[in-house]
Amino acid sequence: MIITDSFVFLNYPKTGSTFVREALSELYKKKQKKRWPWSRNKRYFEMYEAPNLRDVSPERSGKPYPHGTYWQIPQRAKHLPVYTVFREPTRRAISQYYYADWKRKEGLLAHTKLIKSQFPNFPELQLEEYLAFLRIFYPRDLTIGGVKYGPWATDFVHFFLRDRDVANKKNLQFSNIDEVRDKMGTVKFINNSNLNIELAEILMIHGFTSRDISEIQAKEKSNVSAASMSQNLAEQRAIVTDAMQDDARLIHNLANI
Repeated sequence: MIITDSFVFLNYPKTGSTFVREALSELYKKKQKKRWPWSRNKRYFEMYEAPNLRDVSPERSGKPYPHGTYWQIPQRAKHLPVYTVFREPTRRAISQYYYADWKRKEGLLAHTKLIKSQFPNFPELQLEEYLAFLRIFYPRDLTIGGVKYGPWATDFVHFFLRDRDVANKKNLQFSNIDEVRDKMGTVKFINNSNLNIELAEILMIHGFTSRDISEIQAKEKSNVSAASMSQNLAEQRAIVTDAMQDDARLIHNLANI
């Protein structure tokens, strides 16, 4: 996550967080260079890496992690407004598939032998197989009002929960969506499809000038996955939409987008 003197930015994975990290890092470095070392007006900026408490893999759990969650915001920054990027859920899911972090040995959510018993071709899975794999081996469950959701909504809710004790539960259970909202932190989502402009608007609110943010408005996206270049993107989106339509609807609802 990013902590500044006036706001916190959570790096929710595969939404455009790399773009935000790079843009803010460049901006704050420039502002700091223009100030004398003893200046009281120096803008504070920190790339804060919390322990990885979301990954159950022993090789990753507890290691410094740039994608710290809402409940991991340190006490000294809890009074600040919190922002993050919203990316259309089906596009994010496809991006995760192509990014393929799930293939890496240190990140497996269960033993390879068990996975291969159900998915013999692992880690070379087709999109449909990957979606099925994720449903089976995701480490948490989410139930709202007796309705069980998939790993995509579970991941979203888990990331933005306010209380670590609630987030630490394997089974996240809520009586209704209002209870979910009550347990989630207050976050302002900016849309990935309009990322440059909305990020610039936030920075203007927090004291930067149009001249300061002119480069951000022209900056190209970072870490673009192969999904963006796939000739079958429309077909793949149809497959993912069918698999996660309830999850996507809930995510849109909770993000109010």
